[in-house]
Amino acid sequence: MRLPIKPLCEQKRVRSDGTSMIFFQYCYDADHKTFLNTEISIPPEWWNRQQLCVKENLPPDYGNPEKINEELDRQ
Repeated sequence: MRLPIKPLCEQKRVRSDGTSMIFFQYCYDADHKTFLNTEISIPPEWWNRQQLCVKENLPPDYGNPEKINEELDRQ
């Protein structure tokens, strides 16, 4: 069974500084979805949509990709 929670970093939610917040999308049924804010932001082009994680070559200005991915796993 797949979990009804997945992390998202969407291009359509880009802020003025060029970053986008990472949200957890919680689907409790087919019609209802809730977005939970992780308070972590990165440029959307550094988000791996297939693996649902931050890419390893994220510029250091935005943080350490290993630590960000660990924090997402923790949450």
